[in-house]
Amino acid sequence: MSELPNREEEERSEIRVLVIDDHVLLGEMVVSALSTNPDFSPELATTAAEALSRIKKNGTYDAILLDYDMPGTNGLSFLRKIIAANNSRKDKFIPALVAGLIVFAAGSVHAETATGEMGVSAEVSGICTLSAAPLAFGTLSADAVTSASAVVTLVCNGTSTVTTILVGMGANPAPPTTQRNMISGTSLVPYTLHVLEAGGADIATAGAVTLVKVGTTNTYNATLYGKIQPSTDYAMGSYSDTVILTAVYLP
Repeated sequence: MSELPNREEEERSEIRVLVIDDHVLLGEMVVSALSTNPDFSPELATTAAEALSRIKKNGTYDAILLDYDMPGTNGLSFLRKIIAANNSRKDKFIPALVAGLIVFAAGSVHAETATGEMGVSAEVSGICTLSAAPLAFGTLSADAVTSASAVVTLVCNGTSTVTTILVGMGANPAPPTTQRNMISGTSLVPYTLHVLEAGGADIATAGAVTLVKVGTTNTYNATLYGKIQPSTDYAMGSYSDTVILTAVYLP
């Protein structure tokens, strides 16, 4: 039987490592990790036959990383085959192989998995937000009704049972008690609020206004219409008022 090439008689600057593993992915990972060190020159064999062929062809390796559990054989059986194929050079070849087996192949390299649980939670609370655009009449007319409108919007997070809002009397009510007024100093300008653009009945004290749901969302709208009757008795000035809107809902 011919001897394997004597690599110890050659000048070597790299440590030649033969990785033997039938799990290709794991073997490639080991080769890739070793390749990051310029002192190592790793190769991969995925079967015992391929590994034996490489050893017979290329001679000894400085280290062998051997998977103990291989199809059709195991690490120790494979080691015996290498010894048998290299009877004439036991004294030089086998110590390097045994060292590699002890250091790198003490156990099989297999991917393992671990499982755990991650809790996921959320809470949707029934919160509603009520807002309204300004009801701006602008400059009043002395000979015609001045009209304005404002959209009231209710947005609820989660399911809402709200269908109406209550419209307050403002900050400057005056007799009769259903009269809303804007104020400038001590001067008043009366105005009325309606649910119809054409006017009609004034929204009474703390009057209820029905909301209209917008599509399939939890958004509700209502339009309030304001009117000021013409008069030449209004004093000059900038008038304002604040009307409290109230929505009652179940959280």
